[in-house]
Amino acid sequence: MNGARLNIEDWKQKKELERGAIVAAQQNALRAVTQNGETLGRYLLGRGRLASKLTSGNTALVLQEFPDSQAALTFQEWQAFGRNISKSAKGVSILAYQNDCLTVEKLFDLSQTYGNKPYPIVLLTTGENYAPKALTALAPFCPVPIRKSKEITESVLFSSERQAILYRPDATEQQRFRYLPGAI
Repeated sequence: MNGARLNIEDWKQKKELERGAIVAAQQNALRAVTQNGETLGRYLLGRGRLASKLTSGNTALVLQEFPDSQAALTFQEWQAFGRNISKSAKGVSILAYQNDCLTVEKLFDLSQTYGNKPYPIVLLTTGENYAPKALTALAPFCPVPIRKSKEITESVLFSSERQAILYRPDATEQQRFRYLPGAI
């Protein structure tokens, strides 16, 4: 530090601005997630794929930067798995609690690491259909009934006249899952 004293008030202000910028980025990322049912569906699948300790805002930041992320961990966590971070990698800044203090951490995606050691990954079995479980889990959050309707042309939509969310009888569970969160 070349003999210069660190002004604690300046440091506190700098850290507060840094945390505020991350909170604003989280809010923008979450707004983007809730734009429509498709983006919300992709977010929910990504959140399930990450299956981590990340908050909603932090997950949105990671998925905004790495939409197909399989795992996002700190430098130390990757090292614990025996993987190294690429030199050119830039982590995603998130907010995390350490010792009851809100701090800024950097997360690195699996694609930014190298090594032949295993890493934490959530494996979704290909034979299992998750859409029915997801639809069942979403239904309690819906403030109006969800009904089949032969009269609509879209897969899923909210009808203000009927005060219900309607879906075509031929809509697949995947289509319903993709558009239902947006309709809710």
